[in-house]
Amino acid sequence: MQEGNITKHQLERLITAVEHEMDIDPLVEPRVAVTDRDSDSNEAHVVDMDNLTCTCSDYEYNCKPEEDSPSDSKYCKHVFRAVFEKHRML
Repeated sequence: MQEGNITKHQLERLITAVEHEMDIDPLVEPRVAVTDRDSDSNEAHVVDMDNLTCTCSDYEYNCKPEEDSPSDSKYCKHVFRAVFEKHRML
């Protein structure tokens, strides 16, 4: 993750990552499973901690890690939450 200004949309993702109850379960390094307990589906999504990618549909359709992407958000709430947990920020 890079330093700098964030957009309102990114801030909303950060807030969701902090406010929602989520479980983080280790998988084969560098992956973890993130389950949002506030979600109706209770589905786990796999976050790759080295590449900061996620298997959720939000990441697939709305988050673009390429710098030339028109999307203003590179990371979904699952990636943010996994990073926060890794660095013991929550």
